[in-house]
Amino acid sequence: MASRERSPLPLSRTCQNCAHAKIKCHRTQNLPVCDRCNRLNKECIFRQARRRNNGTKKDHRIEALEAKVNELLGARSTPGTRSGSPEQRDGTDQPPAILSAAPGNSTARSSLITGPMYADSNTNASDRSFVGNDVIDIGLLTMERARALISNFKTALTPHFPFVVVAQHIAAEELRKDKPFLFLAILAAASYEDVLLQKALDSEVKKSISTRMFLDGQISFELLQGLLVHLAWCQYHSRPRRYSQLLGLAVSIIVDLRLDRPPQAKSWKSGPGINPNDTVDGSLTKSSWGRDVHRAVAGCYYLSSSVSVVLEKAIMFQYSAYIEDCCESLRQKAEYPTDRYLLYIIQLQQLLGKINHHSVEHCAKLIDPDPTIELYITSFRFELEVFKERMPFSMSENQLLGMLFHTVELYLYQICLFDIHRRSRTTRPIPWSSWRLEVLSAGLISAKSLLGYYLSLPIGTESSFNNSELIQIGFALTVAAKLSIAASDNSVSRETRVLRESLDISSILKQVVLRVGTLVTPHRDKENVFYNYERRVKQVQTWYEGHFSKEPPANGRHELGVGVPTIHDAVLPDTMFDLQFANFYSDATFDEMMGGWMPDPMGPL
Repeated sequence: MASRERSPLPLSRTCQNCAHAKIKCHRTQNLPVCDRCNRLNKECIFRQARRRNNGTKKDHRIEALEAKVNELLGARSTPGTRSGSPEQRDGTDQPPAILSAAPGNSTARSSLITGPMYADSNTNASDRSFVGNDVIDIGLLTMERARALISNFKTALTPHFPFVVVAQHIAAEELRKDKPFLFLAILAAASYEDVLLQKALDSEVKKSISTRMFLDGQISFELLQGLLVHLAWCQYHSRPRRYSQLLGLAVSIIVDLRLDRPPQAKSWKSGPGINPNDTVDGSLTKSSWGRDVHRAVAGCYYLSSSVSVVLEKAIMFQYSAYIEDCCESLRQKAEYPTDRYLLYIIQLQQLLGKINHHSVEHCAKLIDPDPTIELYITSFRFELEVFKERMPFSMSENQLLGMLFHTVELYLYQICLFDIHRRSRTTRPIPWSSWRLEVLSAGLISAKSLLGYYLSLPIGTESSFNNSELIQIGFALTVAAKLSIAASDNSVSRETRVLRESLDISSILKQVVLRVGTLVTPHRDKENVFYNYERRVKQVQTWYEGHFSKEPPANGRHELGVGVPTIHDAVLPDTMFDLQFANFYSDATFDEMMGGWMPDPMGPL
């Protein structure tokens, strides 16, 4: 401080003569002069040491940078700009934000988390607590409609993706004020009954992502939650559905904020954007992130693994024991009713990943397995049985968990019968062994369980399904049709007749067409997900019934192309190619989708 009296400076350790000679100055004798000056009989002068001002200069530079950042922030906001993130205002232990602001400016970092929506004295306090170019201000929908959509998300959509939960007591106005991007993403997901409104909201979501992440350089937990909601119901997005790209952004936020690991108790340096003020007690000694963070990390793994395995893509966010620890912590505290299911959902996803990894490594042996491969498959079946027995509640208690369990079962059985990795076009008939017959029977039972459970749900439930659930139903319909045709082979038709008739895939396909048809909009917009879904189910139906429209060959085996209709209109133009087309599969043609997993007794490998 300028007013504080400074203490006198100490003398320098080097005299002026030695300093000019650039040699070390020694004082071994108890004399006021150094050894060299004493020997040369020179005047030895020690001056006072100079005060170092590096720290003061550094402080001045930091203050100048902070003033510049505040000036820039003031230029883009009104005087009523909120200071501080919602996490800091609430006092909860949310992760900090990382923004393109000067180091040391924690205020600048936190003030940008909530996005470009600011207060205005002319705004109605009841409905518009802030302004900006948000969807309420520009008139896309009213605040009353927004309240209804937020309520629909809480009650109808959250059970299908319990990794981003909005508490019942949080009002739409509060969510709009504190987490505007999450608010926007929820509105876009919940507005599925109004296709035109949903398209407009989807466009606003994409603009917000571009502005906040790429132009403003923001990285925050609220952005992560909004991205997860947007990805979970990506079937409602307009094309192109950049699923993998958006998932990569979500993963990058987790990595940058270090949410994929416990907070470090001690670190040799602070992570980018980590500020002690962002923690509850003002220190970097937290043992765990908040429960919202735990859900989001688990949700990112769920979205990555559930789609990647079925669509044969690389998993962008790998499993780790920490994810399971997060879910176990949530299960024990059970803040929300859905928290008790998260651990088992993640465990099933991890098991599905293990099965897929094994099938890729040993795909050549799965079709004609040796005893070692049979042991592996048997161990996976046993693991599924043990998992089901140890469940502390009924599998049917949670729809998301029940459908996932049967999907894992069906995936395990079909990899033993259908070649999902080979692309050869040569025929290699393989006789039915007792083990393969047992797997086929188990697959028919699993398909019956999954599709029967789906058809038992109230009509219209599909509107709330997340993207992964729709993919699971499409996967089940496709594999069930193939299992049924495989079971009709003369070699095993007698043994599987009862199970094949019990499955009755022809009747199931008709019921699914009727169910999905009720959700198609009157103008049959090709952007409507259920218009495309109905079209794909009808194609499965045509493909399946085409196998029995002609007499089978003399050997009782259906060769590829015999009695199988070619559906040319299923080919997608290059400009329309979409990795998430109709939420069915990533194949460019329908024939590839059905022909790529043909059972060996029926056709090529």
